[in-house]
Amino acid sequence: MTVTALIAAARSGQFEHVAQRARDDRDQEAERLTAAGALTAQGVTVIEEDSVDETEELYYLTDDQETKEPLTAESHAACPGHAAYLVHRWAWNTGDDDSDGRAGRSSGRYEWQPVWVCTAPVANGHHTRYQPLPQTHSASLPGEDSSEEDREAARAGRREVIENNKACESAERVRRTWLKTFLTRKTAPKGTAAFAAAALAQDAALLDGIGGNHLASELFGGTAPSYGRSAHLLDLAADASDGRAQVILLGIVLAAYEDFTSREDWRTTRATTVRYLTHLATLGYQLSEVEGLAAG
Repeated sequence: MTVTALIAAARSGQFEHVAQRARDDRDQEAERLTAAGALTAQGVTVIEEDSVDETEELYYLTDDQETKEPLTAESHAACPGHAAYLVHRWAWNTGDDDSDGRAGRSSGRYEWQPVWVCTAPVANGHHTRYQPLPQTHSASLPGEDSSEEDREAARAGRREVIENNKACESAERVRRTWLKTFLTRKTAPKGTAAFAAAALAQDAALLDGIGGNHLASELFGGTAPSYGRSAHLLDLAADASDGRAQVILLGIVLAAYEDFTSREDWRTTRATTVRYLTHLATLGYQLSEVEGLAAG
């Protein structure tokens, strides 16, 4: 199936995106199995998302209707319905703030994290903390008027979110690889000055971000400093010709936008992401399907 998809992608100009997604799926599945194995070794039942209709997250459940204190993995451990499913979420590194007290987006990674649930909250005597119960990924507790069609629509919506979030993660890797190659050029493409001027006029706050500065250093072959701004970029600019200096300027601006992107952009249109991805397309970058959604 992967070979067939790659052949089709080669014809449509999406080869890099499809190939990266296949690599990411392989790596993520290996990481998921490792995380699931660690939970199983601790005696935790690991379920698939949406595998049990009555499943509810512990945060929305309580055993004390007066305080409404939420259940936790520790307080719920002895319950027969104690279980967890794994989600792929961004985890920030701790203690890695920059000199301004802000952490760059690159100071972390996506990893598999458990979401603690009870597979039969009513049968096990738990109560909801909120009325009505907030809508989650699964069907809600009995008593809510939801049809099987509604539950299936909710599951389909959740599957779409998972699929497109994964596609965004893969697209980010393809974009950054493309940017590294693109920024090796000696002169900037036509329209660079206008794009940089518009960025300063509309999105100057993005250019001030330390995360974008560190990412720009990496895109130009350097390393992100442990704190402060990149000396590597200063050295590059000091030795650059006028043409190369414009490329460095463009790279710093693009890195600021790139650092600000999110895997949620496909469903929440942000003007900054639209401007960024649209300009990448004019530079010759082939947008993936999910990037097309993010670009409006």
